[in-house]
Amino acid sequence: MSAAPSPRSWPRPRPATWNSINFQASRDVFNLPGGPAQLGLGGEFRYEAVNDPALNPTNDAQGLGNARTIGNRTVASAFAELGMPVLDNVEVNVSGRYDHYSDFGGNFSPKIGVKYTPIKTVALRATVSKGFRAPSFSESGDSASQGFTNFSFANYPDFVAAHGGSEYTKTYSLSSITAANPDLKPEKSTSYTMGAVWAPTRNFSVSLDYYHIKKTDVIAQASAGDAIAAYYAGEAIPAGYVVTPDLPDPDAPNALPRILSVASPYINADSLRTSGMDLNVQNTMYLPADVKWTSELNATVLFDFKYTQGGVTYNYVGKQAPYVLSSGAGTPKYRASWSNTFTRGPATMTGTLNYVSGLRSIDESYVGDQTCLYGDADFKCHTKDFISFDLTGGYDVTEHTTVYADVLNLFDAGPMFNPANYAAVNWNPTYSQSGAVGRYFRVGVRLKY
Repeated sequence: MSAAPSPRSWPRPRPATWNSINFQASRDVFNLPGGPAQLGLGGEFRYEAVNDPALNPTNDAQGLGNARTIGNRTVASAFAELGMPVLDNVEVNVSGRYDHYSDFGGNFSPKIGVKYTPIKTVALRATVSKGFRAPSFSESGDSASQGFTNFSFANYPDFVAAHGGSEYTKTYSLSSITAANPDLKPEKSTSYTMGAVWAPTRNFSVSLDYYHIKKTDVIAQASAGDAIAAYYAGEAIPAGYVVTPDLPDPDAPNALPRILSVASPYINADSLRTSGMDLNVQNTMYLPADVKWTSELNATVLFDFKYTQGGVTYNYVGKQAPYVLSSGAGTPKYRASWSNTFTRGPATMTGTLNYVSGLRSIDESYVGDQTCLYGDADFKCHTKDFISFDLTGGYDVTEHTTVYADVLNLFDAGPMFNPANYAAVNWNPTYSQSGAVGRYFRVGVRLKY
């Protein structure tokens, strides 16, 4: 998605060719009561190409995934930014970007920001912007991707009964295939932020910002749950899906086979809305013996992460959802880190406390209701919070040489039990990787040239 400023994006990395030409220029254009207005102009032209053919095109190699991404296009962009100090305590920034994709056409993305400083120690700020993201080659080109998810039959007691509760009905790895869709439209977004900064001294500041982002025509994988539910209900598979049955159950050969794989297309879903608040607190103090202490707290709370598809809205906050993305990593409601750095001369030591809130192991968009993704009563369908502490230190031997020693996960916190995640066995590597590794020591030398 291209906007001003450039927003975050998360396409799957692929071998690619990127050839680009760009230019930028800026200058003062006229004077205002608060000072000179500054205008910046720029442009870019680039060629993008990906050629990553499938390694297992005919599924000859058992256990080897089958994914491919092929495509090419040209992109031309122009952008401008105008900073205007309209008064001594009011700044206005107006910017815009136009992008033209050879395969999806053009789009203009504007942004306006205002900063108001009523008193020297307080600043109020707000922005409103539009965004745009063209489909990637993996979403709209000659492409397909494959992943695996843990699937439980807890929601299908009739199927389990028909198979006599055999091993065939235990939790297994379901193949999930995502097919590219050449008819996709680009995503578009509208976002706004508002917040305040309080800095009563040079050594202390607090900032609090609220953000709200709404995307339309969101590019997403169609929910496999609809096709799965239709298959086990004996109904017609929805258009655009392909369900491939597994081999029959040896203990019940006449019963309905389980699903081997579900192929779901990329679609333009209705919308995705997310909102939250970010807090930053910084403080610097000078202690006896020439010790400088810098403390910084960063915390985020997620209010909404609502995804709407087919008129149905799912809120993913605090859940192990969306389950079909990021190996079931989930969407924690709270995240925070608190670091404290002590510096004396060439020596530095930092301790950082990390926190991620727990998750409820449910995803209505995947199983259709509040059923737990992992059917163990002892698990209670909840992954606990994860807390770890890192200690790092360094010493500048010379201007160009630093020796360092780190102890990551100092207190050897273990990963929280998370059996529903399918990127690892019984734990979540996205948020508790350091817990799986355990206490980790690292020493070394850094050289600057």
